[in-house]
Amino acid sequence: MSSLLYGTMLRKREEADEGASQEEKPPGVKPIADALAALVPAEVLAIHAAVVSDQITTASNKAGELVTTIKDPTVLKVTFVVLLIASMVLYRFGLQQKVLQFDRFEWVGLFIPPIAFFWTLLQEPSALDAWWGGALEGYRLLIVLVFGSILVLIAQRLGAQIDQNPKKR
Repeated sequence: MSSLLYGTMLRKREEADEGASQEEKPPGVKPIADALAALVPAEVLAIHAAVVSDQITTASNKAGELVTTIKDPTVLKVTFVVLLIASMVLYRFGLQQKVLQFDRFEWVGLFIPPIAFFWTLLQEPSALDAWWGGALEGYRLLIVLVFGSILVLIAQRLGAQIDQNPKKR
């Protein structure tokens, strides 16, 4: 979905009365929807895909094998860091609150979109390859599945906690 939408959903939960954000008040959805929004930082995934496709070339070598080459690893390294930060900034804008005013729930939520950015491991090559090269071979899917499973639980639990402990703004 979106880092921006995820922040907005948590803000709406905080604005609702205790226990009311799942049905009666906005966002009007179960906390599992928070998990889905948190797990797909669509804005940064789309930018990542565009930059990676611009920064790689694929050609056949003399043996006829396809070889993928990263044009400029620095561009991918910078892209990775910038997009991690961008996912956090988008979350913050959705939350519409100053970082210094974050409570413990919001601090946890702040780090979910950048961790979810590890979906990019499913794309080969990804910006992560500029940092770690082939060190992740064979572990990409495992890393994504483990991070994804943990993030679903954390994001769903976070939404439920905020529903039961809303902040009065």
